[in-house]
Formats: sequence, structure tokens, C-alpha cells
Amino acid sequence: MARRAKRGGSAAAKTARDVSASSSIVARAHANAQAALARGDRDAELERFDNEANRALVDDDLPERETRGDKKRRAEQLERLGVEIVKLPLTKIARLPLPDDLREAVLEAKRISAHGGYRRQIQFIGRIMRGIDATPIAAALDGMKQEDAPSAASFKAAERWRDRLIDQGDAALEALVGEHPGADRTTLRQLMRQAVTEKAKKKPPHASRALFRALHTLFQAATQTPNDDESGNDDDDDE
Repeated sequence: MARRAKRGGSAAAKTARDVSASSSIVARAHANAQAALARGDRDAELERFDNEANRALVDDDLPERETRGDKKRRAEQLERLGVEIVKLPLTKIARLPLPDDLREAVLEAKRISAHGGYRRQIQFIGRIMRGIDATPIAAALDGMKQEDAPSAASFKAAERWRDRLIDQGDAALEALVGEHPGADRTTLRQLMRQAVTEKAKKKPPHASRALFRALHTLFQAATQTPNDDESGNDDDDDE
């Protein structure tokens, strides 16, 4: 029994020595790597340490590994971006810098009506986008949103003023003309009164829609900027 204990102790001691020796080798290797990096011999050391863990130890500039949670969040973001693209009209989709396979997948998603099939197609679009750089696509989409911002603002303003004109009558019309002197007071008053009558009699809102269109046109014209021709004429006048 004493011999067994002695052999067991020797084996444990040998294992400890081996672990210590391995640790020393790794420590010396890392120290050499740091010294090589200080000398500028970066490529040679990275070739020696092709293991990812060793690369991370000798190179602080290498990107951190993406966690499972990071991958999930990125996948969800790309799927949401895909949904935004699918909801665009075809004319705007045509303006986006989409690879052919992604463009085909987006157009296919627009043709799918079943919820389950649509969801699977959106996931497929997300998988395609994970394999490409989606930054230019997102930037182009943001640019379109900026283009649409004035139109969206005009739409909301037209809705708000239509309801105000119908509810408040001539007082609201005077306030509107005060803010927009170019408004056609006569036409707006006529449409406003017709819309009030429609609402009171619970008739189809034909006049209300016409009033909205007139207001929308008014607000869109107010947000337009001078065109390039006018800018060019100004330059000629300055000369």
C-alpha cells in the first residue's frame, strides 16, 4: 500500500511538473510574441500563433468575437430592414442597391399573401443580408425617408387643418389664410361648408376628401424649394 501511495504521489508530482512546464512554455511564447510585436515583426508572430485564442493574446487590435446574443440582435435588425424594403413601392425598390438574389427575394415576398410563407421569406431575406454589407442599402433607405419627410409633413398638416376647418368653421379658415396668404379662401370655404353638411347628414365624405386634397396641395407648394433653373438665373444676374 505504501508503494501504491508512493507511485500515486510520483504521478501527481509528474502531472504538476508537466502543467508547470506547459504554463512556462506558453508564458515564454507570449512574452516572445509581445517582444516581436514591439519590434514590428507582427506578421511572423501571427503566423506562429494561428490559434484564435493566441491571436487575441498577442494582438489587441483584432475584433472581438461576436456573441450569440449579438448575432441574434443583428439578425433581427436585418429582418426589420428587410420588412421595410418589402413594404416599399416597386419604383423605390428599383432605386435601392440590392444584389440580384436579394432583389428577387424581396419581390417574391411582395407576392406572398400567406402569413407563414411571408414570415419565412422575410427570414430568408435576413439570411441573405447577413452575408452582405447592408450599410449602403440602409443609407439609401434613410435617404428616401428624408425625401419623403416634407410630403409626410404636408399630409399630416392637411389632415389636421381639414378637421379643424370642419369643426371650427370660418375662425379656422381665417387662421389658415393668415399663415398661408396664398390659400384660395373662396374654394376652401365652399369645400369646408360642404364637408360640414356631409358630416351632419352622415353622407359620404366627398367634400371632405376634396378639402383634404386642396390643403395637401397648398402645404406641398409651401415646402417646395426653388428649382435649379431659378438658382442658375440668380447666378447670371450676379454676373
